[in-house]
Amino acid sequence: MNKQQFLSFLEAYLLWTENTNVNPHDFVTNGGLCFNAQYFYGSCFLRKRIQNDFPDNYDYPFNDCGSEGYHTEYRKRECHLNPKRIAWVKKTIEELKTEINQEKV
Repeated sequence: MNKQQFLSFLEAYLLWTENTNVNPHDFVTNGGLCFNAQYFYGSCFLRKRIQNDFPDNYDYPFNDCGSEGYHTEYRKRECHLNPKRIAWVKKTIEELKTEINQEKV
């Protein structure tokens, strides 16, 4: 997956977190970013970026309680509401836009 496709995925995911009635990729509420990417695209293409951003905690970087926090979100079907996950998506969207624009020069 190239950077533009990655950006499109994150933009669609962010739009969905803001309005779950808009769901062009059939994202699910009981899975995080990697789950949705794996389920709908066949790979967790964003895993490497997550590992770079969170080298000490890349399995559950958006949950203070690690897997326990993630599984609580999973059971409540609230993974998409995690503010740390949403903040990372927004940050990464901006970074990708910058990277794409720099590559055009």
